[in-house]
Amino acid sequence: MLVIILVAIIVSVQANFAFAQTTAVSIPKGTSSPGCETKSSCFIPSNIKVSAGSKVTWKNDDTTSHTATSVDASAVPSGVFDSSILMPGKTFSFTFKNAGSYSYICMLHPWMKGTVEVTGTTTSSDSSKPATPKDSDKDGIPDTKDKCPKEAETKNGYQDDDGCPDKKPAGTTPSTSQKPTPGKDADKDGIPDEKDKCPNAAETKNGYKDDDGCPDKKP
Repeated sequence: MLVIILVAIIVSVQANFAFAQTTAVSIPKGTSSPGCETKSSCFIPSNIKVSAGSKVTWKNDDTTSHTATSVDASAVPSGVFDSSILMPGKTFSFTFKNAGSYSYICMLHPWMKGTVEVTGTTTSSDSSKPATPKDSDKDGIPDTKDKCPKEAETKNGYQDDDGCPDKKPAGTTPSTSQKPTPGKDADKDGIPDEKDKCPNAAETKNGYKDDDGCPDKKP
């Protein structure tokens, strides 16, 4: 009898532990159309609390595809977790090893929002820390903000924040992402970059607009 009681207690403890470590989230039918956000029912439950080391499993119970993608405060993918395209009936699981608050959305239907609050002691694994943003062309601009993720930005003082290779038109000023260095004269035309409208193209000394720093032809 004592053995039976001990076995029953062990089974009960294991069952409770398993329940505490796994949380299911449903993506219900109809969430592909706006409206569920008014009732916080785009993900059910939309806000959950789990302990560090717990696994959360999302199941797509809708008839169309969705994602469960972690985002930062600006709704930009943070790299912590991403289900990719989750077809109807499919599931996606992620184990939260670090304490913190994790917001997520459906990238296909951005009004769908949810939050996972992770409490407790952070585990030794770093798998739930935000990953370094991917930069395919190594130009310093992450792919999520790079309009040309496969081609490196041309650092020439012109549209240096769009991530695309380009040629600066004559007469343009440096972009705000690449401010001129005081006293520097990149094109060696005698006009410092901070006053030079074309800091990478030398002024044509021809008596016509010789103070703007741009190559030109006298009318």
